[in-house]
Amino acid sequence: MIRVSGAIFYLRLAIEKPRDAWQVLRALPKLMVQCVLLKKSLLLICRYSGMGDIICTFPSVVALKEQHSGSIIVYETRCHYVTLVRSCRQVDLVVEEGSLLTMLLQRFFKPVEILFPSLPDEGKPPRPRERIHLIDEFRRSFGLKSLDKKSVRLDPSPRALRQVIKRLRHEQIYGKPFAVLHTGPTWKVKEWPEKKWGELIAELKEQYRIEVIQIGEDRTPYGEKREGPRVAGASNWVGTLSMDQTLALLGLADLFVGVDSGVLHLAGAVNTPVIGVFGPTDPACFLPRNNRAIGVTSNISCLGCHHQPQGPGHWQNGCTNNIQCMSGLPVKDVFDACTKLLRVPQPII
Repeated sequence: MIRVSGAIFYLRLAIEKPRDAWQVLRALPKLMVQCVLLKKSLLLICRYSGMGDIICTFPSVVALKEQHSGSIIVYETRCHYVTLVRSCRQVDLVVEEGSLLTMLLQRFFKPVEILFPSLPDEGKPPRPRERIHLIDEFRRSFGLKSLDKKSVRLDPSPRALRQVIKRLRHEQIYGKPFAVLHTGPTWKVKEWPEKKWGELIAELKEQYRIEVIQIGEDRTPYGEKREGPRVAGASNWVGTLSMDQTLALLGLADLFVGVDSGVLHLAGAVNTPVIGVFGPTDPACFLPRNNRAIGVTSNISCLGCHHQPQGPGHWQNGCTNNIQCMSGLPVKDVFDACTKLLRVPQPII
């Protein structure tokens, strides 16, 4: 009777949520072959947000894949990030948080281990975070001593690449050098003034004849709806790209310039040159780990206050110093950093 009622429960869920049923139908053959026929165990990793955090778990996923070569690596995340996690080759299966597939996995395939990588300040009570790179914070959370890979390259799908190239051609940008811009929205203490973004774009266009595309969403990483500024001089692609298309666009770009955000980590993951504009957070802790990434900061005594031992010296929307670390950051400093990474020759005038 219990088995019959359980089957009815799952059947009802499948009928009510056809998308969940489709996910099960796609994943079930692979699970049956790997776990039932080949007797492989299942290792479940659960991380639900945010974009940059998830990307910084991937080097640990690579290490876990090597340690558990006889296991299937399953990653559970929110629906917004399913495509992102699928782009990591070391993940065998991605499941959506709270989906029918997730319930079936835990009920019938019995993961040998379930890992919840988290940061010290996410616990109860929250603990202070050390001034180390985010990748290493997650490494510790996974219980790993070291990592062979400090970063993981992500690849967009061929379909997304074709779609982005088609749009670039339509807007007469394809074949020309272009930079991608991300201004937020995010915590207000991490945002650079709109006026300075406009001045930077004007300088890049004048000196390099480079096209600029602005991307992002009109919501913060925490789901708050807030429209960000549309910077003059940039082609407005805000809110028009999927995760896969964003990866494709970033992979084609000559340069990425943006605030401390998940998009910055995306750009690093496709090996695009990155200029990060930082204030309360230390670029040494969040900048992508490759040779083509520069963090630009102002010269102010309270710089990096997010990492104070007693806790952040700011709140999300402000600080006692009126966010001088961002408002006081000169356009020239950011432009000079761009010139170090841009491989586009300056036109002869």
